[in-house]
Amino acid sequence: MPVTASFGGNSARGSPYESRAKTALFLSSVYSKGYDEALAEEVEQKGAKLGSGVSTNLLQEGFKEDVPLVRCVPMFGGIVTDEKLKLHHDKQNEWLKCWEHFATITRFGVLVLAGDVAKFQAWATSEEGKLEMQFVPKGRLFVYIEGVIVALVEEGEATVETGKGTVIFADGTTYTGDVEGGLRHGIGRTQLANGAVTTGQYVHGDLVRLIGGEGSVLSDRAMNQDLLDDKRLDALIAASAAADAVIDPQSDAAMGLAPLPPPSSLSPSTPRGPKSPTLSRQASTSDNSPNYA
Repeated sequence: MPVTASFGGNSARGSPYESRAKTALFLSSVYSKGYDEALAEEVEQKGAKLGSGVSTNLLQEGFKEDVPLVRCVPMFGGIVTDEKLKLHHDKQNEWLKCWEHFATITRFGVLVLAGDVAKFQAWATSEEGKLEMQFVPKGRLFVYIEGVIVALVEEGEATVETGKGTVIFADGTTYTGDVEGGLRHGIGRTQLANGAVTTGQYVHGDLVRLIGGEGSVLSDRAMNQDLLDDKRLDALIAASAAADAVIDPQSDAAMGLAPLPPPSSLSPSTPRGPKSPTLSRQASTSDNSPNYA
């Protein structure tokens, strides 16, 4: 997507754009296709459920489930978009300072209007989505999916506390299946951001066995720690080719491979997903507020 134009001359302090952001519950991005007009109307007029755990904690002050956003918090509107704020995109990416600022001053932060798993993954893996994600303050990024507003966090967040549901992760990974206590628990299908699919059994969030018949199945632990070399990956895929295959990802003896090192000996993986932005944030009233001119 070409990025041209400037900020249109709007300044940070006292501008009508800042005032508009301050009275909105969420900011949404047309640029990264995180905004869908039909979904925006749906949640603004009908409201939404909240995801388990973190989602409820982050939105507990003021947000009411199943209440239209336009009536959810007195004196606040629903969703404001980057276009309405004249937050244009320039070649030098100076707009990111403004994006970060607006994400900070809306009531709750940024809302990605995905609707379903496929659209969430398309947004999370797009260059525009990944770029914007980096500049949303921690705890202020949410996704509207399957009628539920879910916090987007590295450790994953579920659409239900217990039952059949979806868990989404900040790197674009999704899980659909059994959930208990907000964690993957039971049988479910995990799709990594790169398209690889894992169908397996989980116990309190941990993968205990892989179930074949899906083609490319991977050990979550090995994938997250980048420990799958070509030989191991080929053997794992071959072993899972049979429709009824059941694979223990912690055991490689049947494939003639050396076992993976225990979790305690693994070095920390590279952080993924939303993180505290690298730019220094100041309160909107400070002298260091971003200049939109």
